[in-house]
Amino acid sequence: LSEWIAATNNRDIERQMSFYAPRLSAYYLARDATRDVIRAEKTRVFAGVRSLSIRAEEPEIIFQDGNRAAVMRFRKRYRINDGARNRAGEVVQELRWRHTGAGWKITSERDVRVIR
Repeated sequence: LSEWIAATNNRDIERQMSFYAPRLSAYYLARDATRDVIRAEKTRVFAGVRSLSIRAEEPEIIFQDGNRAAVMRFRKRYRINDGARNRAGEVVQELRWRHTGAGWKITSERDVRVIR
């Protein structure tokens, strides 16, 4: 999680994309999203951002499927400045992971609750 957060804060699209499976069952409101769709969205968002700060609290992790899958939930705080405005908030985010031959990969990313 800390490496994924660091890649986000550094706007390192290549590093961030290395965490994703080729296809995600959910990516926020989208379903059955390809890694190419996620890359395009992250590239668009990062291009319009002057500063970005994401922080995550210690995650709750529930292993499933004989420890080959995991659901990770954590509180995420963010601050984004796009030059025109500052946005800040807090959510409970959920990442679903699957252990593959290439290591642990994200198979779903969504916010389960908006706190502020």
